[in-house]
Amino acid sequence: MPYAYSHMLQEFLIIDLLAGRAQYALVVLFSRMLNVDIYWVHVLLVPFLWSFLVPLFSYKLTDILAQKRREILPLVAALASNLFPTLVLWGTVSVPNSVGFIFFFFTVVLLFYWIHTGDRQFWVLSLLAANATFFAHPQPGIFAFVFLLLITSFQKISRNIEKTLFYLLLLVPYPFALHLLNARFSFDKLVSVENFGSLQSDIVTIVLFLALLGVVWGVRRKYVHRRNTLFLFILFVTVILEYYLTMYGMSDLPLGGKRMLVMADLVLLPLVALGEIGIVDVIARALHCLKIEPLILNT
Repeated sequence: MPYAYSHMLQEFLIIDLLAGRAQYALVVLFSRMLNVDIYWVHVLLVPFLWSFLVPLFSYKLTDILAQKRREILPLVAALASNLFPTLVLWGTVSVPNSVGFIFFFFTVVLLFYWIHTGDRQFWVLSLLAANATFFAHPQPGIFAFVFLLLITSFQKISRNIEKTLFYLLLLVPYPFALHLLNARFSFDKLVSVENFGSLQSDIVTIVLFLALLGVVWGVRRKYVHRRNTLFLFILFVTVILEYYLTMYGMSDLPLGGKRMLVMADLVLLPLVALGEIGIVDVIARALHCLKIEPLILNT
């Protein structure tokens, strides 16, 4: 074994061993297939993949939720990524984290295909996608495996108490991985009004309001599958909980904490689309009532 790899193994430098492997492999693959200079492949890889795959995955995920009840809903979800500044930003830079986010979103889509169809092949594919995510970047890779275990447990475990305990247990792997990378716990800062205010400023946006409206609209109306919609919202809440626990409950983080919010934005895309459709429906009904009201008064 080369000295560099043996040294990294001894020092437990997991990120240096794994991060970026998927991106480098794709860059070399496309460079040789297309006979294009490797520099240009590296620069254009993520913008090209992101602009094509993220809207496609958003469309497919929303199509599973909609179940053909609202054909326009997946199209709106495919365009909704333009509402998130973080998604636009990470889609323009060719870095391992961006590749990891793409594979992470692919893992989520495959998991919902498994929920929808019950075909175990989709579960196996999601496992492979989670592995690819981890080799792209450990941060989204850990979340991909956590979501894989979370949805699997929700599908296989019947008792609500066991589901809750397993859910709380799955909040541990990411902080523990950060601790192995020399991050330190500081739980005294978790219960702080200032930190709650900071969290609110980080996540509370108009887009989040649309997503919450989409959850309410999805539960009360028959436009989407209610259980899957709640599953998707639980994934969002999981990312936010991990963000708060690590951002304000740990110090010396080896990975940027706010990068986690990109994964939260990705899983929000179908819910934002549902919220937009809900607002349009409310406006359409209001206009319809305004047109009918004079006729009623005249009679």
